[in-house]
Amino acid sequence: MSEVSAGQQVATVTCPVCGNVVPVGAYCAACGTHLTHDAESTSARRAHSYVAAPGESVLHLSVVSSLFPHLSHRSRGPFRIGLVAVVAALLVLAALRLQAPAIAVSALGIPLLFQLYIYEANLYDEEPLLATLLTVGLGAALGVGWSLLTSHYVTTASRLTLLGSGRSGSGTHVGLASLVPAGSQLLMVVPLLLMWVLRRDRYRESMDGFVFGSASALGFVAAAVITDLAPELRAGARIHGPTADLYVQTVIHGIALPLVAACATGLIGAALWLRRNDGTTAPGRAFTLWPVALLVAIAVQIGLGYTDVSTPGNAVVITAHLAAAAAYLIALRVGLHHVLLHEAHDVRIGAPRVCHHCHHVVPSAPFCPNCGAAEVASSRTARRQLSLQPNVEETS
Repeated sequence: MSEVSAGQQVATVTCPVCGNVVPVGAYCAACGTHLTHDAESTSARRAHSYVAAPGESVLHLSVVSSLFPHLSHRSRGPFRIGLVAVVAALLVLAALRLQAPAIAVSALGIPLLFQLYIYEANLYDEEPLLATLLTVGLGAALGVGWSLLTSHYVTTASRLTLLGSGRSGSGTHVGLASLVPAGSQLLMVVPLLLMWVLRRDRYRESMDGFVFGSASALGFVAAAVITDLAPELRAGARIHGPTADLYVQTVIHGIALPLVAACATGLIGAALWLRRNDGTTAPGRAFTLWPVALLVAIAVQIGLGYTDVSTPGNAVVITAHLAAAAAYLIALRVGLHHVLLHEAHDVRIGAPRVCHHCHHVVPSAPFCPNCGAAEVASSRTARRQLSLQPNVEETS
């Protein structure tokens, strides 16, 4: 059962789903159930209200609210502008046939945006250097090593699939289309596992695992893209082949590849970090299992590998990669949504605070009674800053 801090006068109600006594509101502050939803059968699943961005549905396709879930609604604008700037830069550089700058933006654009997100939300708290070295640094080192180890295949496949030289369906290429992507995905998880072993006692929330996984994957991808495409830089700053081929290369390496890697590994991290609430009645348990997330990630990477070496036509290749990125953005939202609903919480009604998402003054609890946002979907710094002093009156 929940506890109420001494001295607080809070109207309460018993949640019909979890049985906790919680503040009266639209959502249960203990389990996140939508208490005022018209359909009781779907109120606990909350598909209409994503726990990290309650104004959006779980199936809403959005890069910013999916990949940067700790940001409040008001903080997402600059990151939307940054993402648009990265995409615009890629398209302009491809149109101008500037291959070297396009490769640089492809490798560093989204990874740098993610690092800015970590800095903005202060997600590493007091250990930014150590956490960055163990995630991005180690991920980049593994990306370089793996790319050098598989350089012959990667260079050949890149030229075949991205630079318009043709396609190959040979047994060797088809076999490597399975081994190289699967190996890449497994290596992206290595920094995540290291953080789980060394720092899980300090970072205990499932969203920490998401951040570590995504950062590790983006470090790996950035280093791998630069290493893989280094031979193309010897041809000079401008590409001499068709412009369409450079469009395919920049879109896949600069948008689709980092999004798939970050979403897949971030979801693995969130599921791995999950401290499960064994008494929860929340649906969707299968979405919270890290072995399932890992197997799906490997399957998707292998599928894209097969597409790269066997599909005739750049249009089909780029469509497959973008479709995979869009599907994984949705999969990440579904996974994080259920992870946060299943996560164990200290169910206690605390002092008043300002909700990071709806900006109403509500009692501190695992979920906002007004909008249903999960408390751990905001950074620890934001939670501290939005806590009210005892003499501040509720204004909502």
